[in-house]
Formats: sequence, C-alpha cells, structure tokens
Amino acid sequence: MSAMLSRWTPSSDVHNHTGGSIVTGSIFFAPPPTEIGKVLSAQSGVRTSGSAISSRIPLKIIGLFSLLGVVVGSLLGAGFSHSQWVGIVLGGLIGAFLLGYPIARREARRNDCTYVGTHGIARYPVSVLGRAITTAEIFLFSEAVDLQTAFLGRNTGTNFNFQWKNDKGRTIYKLEGGYYGNRKDIDPDAAFHFATAAEEPWTQFRLPHVLADLQRNGSYRFITRRGLTGKQFAVIGPGYLDILTGDKKFHCQAYDIDDILLHLGWIIIRRKDARDRAFNSLDGANGICYLSYGSVSNVKMFLKLLTQVAGVSWRDGG
Repeated sequence: MSAMLSRWTPSSDVHNHTGGSIVTGSIFFAPPPTEIGKVLSAQSGVRTSGSAISSRIPLKIIGLFSLLGVVVGSLLGAGFSHSQWVGIVLGGLIGAFLLGYPIARREARRNDCTYVGTHGIARYPVSVLGRAITTAEIFLFSEAVDLQTAFLGRNTGTNFNFQWKNDKGRTIYKLEGGYYGNRKDIDPDAAFHFATAAEEPWTQFRLPHVLADLQRNGSYRFITRRGLTGKQFAVIGPGYLDILTGDKKFHCQAYDIDDILLHLGWIIIRRKDARDRAFNSLDGANGICYLSYGSVSNVKMFLKLLTQVAGVSWRDGG
C-alpha cells in the first residue's frame, strides 16, 4: 500500500479532520475534486510508514470481533454437527468471517483519502485488501437542504449516522460508522472525524439560505421529530421559540426561558414557569420540552439561530 504515489500536497492552511496537523508521510493518492471548493481539511490513512488500519486500535478491534466469531461459530458448529471436529472448525471459520469481515470493512475506512471543502466533500475509498479506488464519492452541499445527525451509544463505543436529505426528505448522501471509547478520546484516524468535519462548512453553506428564508417569512422552521405519530417542528423567530406538536404549541419568548441544556442526546428546554422535570414532556407539558438531538434537522444551525435570532443561550451538559 505504501507504493502508492501521492498526487496532491496540502497547503499549510489545510488541517486534518480533527483540526490538527496532517500526519507526516500521508499519501493523498487522488487529488481533491475542484467541485468541492476550497479544501478546509483532508486526511489519508495511507502513509509511507504503513496504513491507519495497521495500527494497534483497529487491529485489536478486528481481532476481538473475529475471535468472538470463532467462539460463537464453533459452539454453533458443535451443536449442528454433534461435536464433530469438522463442524467445529467450519463453524469457527464461518463465524470469524461473518463477524470479522464487516468490522474489517468498517475499520478500512480509516485508510480512505477524504476531503472537506467549502462547497462539499469527497472520499476516495480503499478496499479491505488495500486497493485504492480513484473514482471519488462526491457530495455537494447544494444538493441537500437538511442534515440529520444521530448517535447511539456512549462511553464504550458509539455508532454515528449523518444523513443529508433533499427538499422531498429523501436521503441523498450518508456517512455512518462507529468509534470506540468516549468522545474525548477518539482515534484520530476514525472515520467519525470526516463526518463531523463536514458539519460546520455545511452549516456555513446553508446559513445564507436560512437567513434569507427567515427574512422573507419572519421565522424559520426546523423538523424536530419524524415518525409514525407525525412530525414536530421548532419555529425560531426574533426573540421567540415555538415547538409545534400537532395542534399543540409550546411557546417561549426569550425572557420566558429559564434554561436550555444539551444532555445525553436531548435538548431540554425549560421555561421559568416549569412545574417539574418530567422526562415524558415531549410536547412542552409542565413548561418543559425534550427534543431528541438526533431528530432535529440541521441541529447545529438550530443551536446557532437560538442564540443569534431567538436571543437565547444554551449550555452543553455532555
């Protein structure tokens, strides 16, 4: 893999997707497409010293899942073959493949050559076997109107899912995967950083469109819940915030809000007249409303407008 040629050299103002310096010896085996605009961050797991997937963390992860597959597969093989050694061995091999290969495929994304630009993002994948694909996956921000981010898990490991949607609600580009450990100590080569690095320029790209819509209509509406029970919306306007759930309205003037807290995947909005902190107050009952962070469309934009337009501060409780 180290025999690949580098076809692009980052300028001094380009960082990696965590905001730090690009690893010395990184091989950018394909240049960034011009369509994505000025490159803000870039990363390649292919290096002159080896590759990102060959480091301790991904190899340990792949090994643990493969070993688990061997154990589970061997037990199942023993059961089906009445403890014949052929059944045990075949079961172990099949189990290792079924559990180890998907994890190896996911971890192989660390080797990809990825770019985040002012107008979009691009990824040049590397296969599990180390073959570079020089045809880019390109996503331009102009193709979407909504970004939904979701996280499942916490300290030992988390799956993430970033979905960009068009004006009809159809997903047109998705970045998903997982990382191990807590958010403060994620492996710098994890694919998670590519997704989060794309969120800020996406927000900056959409901001003029949102502000124009707000100027035109006097407010801007965010989807805050999707599901079989119908949609929920948050409407932000100058000095106020409304949460619309069916025919119910949770109305807050800026001076009515006591606290807005981000905590354990929830955006918790508490008015000064709140009577309790009932967790089931999803529609604003009792003066408190819980919004699922993963359901709020363009959530970074939502938080930005809370401060800049509604005039309300919020705090991150982890």
